[in-house]
Amino acid sequence: RDLSIPAAGRPLTITRTYDSTDPGSGDFGAGWRLCLTGDSLAKSGVLGAASWTPTQTGCTFFSCHYTFSADTSRTVTVSRRDGTAAVFDVTPSGDGFIFGGSGQVLFTPRPGTGTTGTLTVEDPAIDFDLLPTSDLTLRAKSGEVFDPKRFTYTEPDGTALVLDVDKGLISSTDRNGNTVT
Repeated sequence: RDLSIPAAGRPLTITRTYDSTDPGSGDFGAGWRLCLTGDSLAKSGVLGAASWTPTQTGCTFFSCHYTFSADTSRTVTVSRRDGTAAVFDVTPSGDGFIFGGSGQVLFTPRPGTGTTGTLTVEDPAIDFDLLPTSDLTLRAKSGEVFDPKRFTYTEPDGTALVLDVDKGLISSTDRNGNTVT
């Protein structure tokens, strides 16, 4: 730990690391990285990967609404610097007809975990295929399997943490708009 600054709301800790196998251009040259430590995020795998089961929940004239369940749990966990965790289930839904459709992925607090706050991604839009031969993969609008790397966790007090799967805490913005990056 190179620097720790006590501050109102969220203490700031900066850690510098060196990896001799990382040839990428870092903060102080090849292999060097700086990161804000404390809060982190982990996914239970590729979020949109195959084996989602659609359930029709209602229809209108040319469209039906679907919710999806996975054959294995798809979760995102925010690990807090105080040792607590917020666990969110991946809960996609959308509208489609005959061959496929589109919708969005939401993140629902897992019951019984004491999870508070909300979790979002920049672009939760998905496409899905309803053909019987489909692998039932949820895809981002780009056509790639839905698997975001960056999330925003908003605490009950309004503090928004931007978290990256690989880089950890990217920024913290309090409810008054004060941001630490």
